[in-house]
Formats: sequence, C-alpha cells, structure tokens
Amino acid sequence: APGTIQTSSVELNNVNPTLASDYAAIEPSTSNTSNTTNTSSLFRNRNYQILNYEGHDVISNQSMPLILDFSIDRNPSVTVNGNTWNLYRSTGNGSFYPVPDRYFRNTDELNSSDNAINTVNGDVVNKSSLSGKRYTYTAMYIVTTGIETPAYTPIYSIPAFIGIFRLPD
Repeated sequence: APGTIQTSSVELNNVNPTLASDYAAIEPSTSNTSNTTNTSSLFRNRNYQILNYEGHDVISNQSMPLILDFSIDRNPSVTVNGNTWNLYRSTGNGSFYPVPDRYFRNTDELNSSDNAINTVNGDVVNKSSLSGKRYTYTAMYIVTTGIETPAYTPIYSIPAFIGIFRLPD
C-alpha cells in the first residue's frame, strides 16, 4: 500500500532505531503461540498509545471491516460501517498535548526536537541525526480488550501488526 514501509531491520533502522527496537520486541507477541501475559504493558512501556478518531476517544464496539486510509493528499482516516473519521493522535489520557494538533500529519512542529518531550508530543521519538527533509511514521497494531470476571481484570487479545505508515505532509 502507498506510504507503508517494509519491516526489515535495515529499513526500520534507517527510519528510526527506536522503531526497529519496538518492532523487534513486539513482533514475537503477535504469534498465535505467544505467551504474552500483559499486552497493555508491552505497548505502554514502549510509549504506544490507543488510536483516537475525530469525535470519539477510542475505536471501540465497532463492526469490521475497519479501513485505514493514509493517502498522501489528505488527513489519514478510518472508515467503519461506511462512516469515515479523521484519525487523531492520542493525548495519553491528558498526560501530553500534541503540537501542532492531533491530526496524523508530518509537520515541522511534529519534527521539532523541542516538541519531542513527554508533555508535548509524548507519542514521538525524535531522530535528531537527520538533516534536510524529515518524514514521520506511525506503527500500528490492533488489540481487542475485555474484562475477565469475577476479578474484573483487563484481558487482551494477541496483538496483530497492521503496518508502518508514513504520514502525509
């Protein structure tokens, strides 16, 4: 698909070493034979966020198929049951405030080292060694969640890797 990148360690390292490290750490948990017991901490410890979309906090209780569109000429969006919404970057439940806004777009503010901090763009890992034109990528996985009774503890499905997408300018 346009905007996606290959998951070879060389290509991932060229984009960002943290992206390569994250993929290598998460990939074994995407197998049907995975013994991952805490999917939530697997992603949280690598600073992954729950995907938001315009007008909603999270994608939940939706029927499939879910269609992601990362076309280069518009804001990335999700289509569910014939309804289309722009994708929003998370605020980490209010722990950071994305600059310049919550849309999934490659911008100078998103690429700024000054903004790649926990309280501003807490969902961004900077690769400061680059000069010239910089691109922004997002790695996406899908995980379903539920509550196990009688203890009412969260349970998670085996994560499924969706892809790594370059954000449009």
